Amino acid sequence: GAYVRPAIRLESGAKSALDPNRPITITPYVGEEAAGIDLTVADVTTIDATRTFWDKVVIAHGLRRW
Repeated sequence: GAYVRPAIRLESGAKSALDPNRPITITPYVGEEAAGIDLTVADVTTIDATRTFWDKVVIAHGLRRW
């Protein structure tokens, strides 16, 4: 096999917690320095910011001390 795998997996939380989501194209910062090489990755499934915002609100609510 290859020394470096051609893919990575980033996970946080439950695997079923992917809604609402949307596909985006990711361009790494190093892509700006690597002229002539296309390092973009298309159709990466990401969780909408509204979802992560409400996750943080629920966490903050659970941590409150009245």
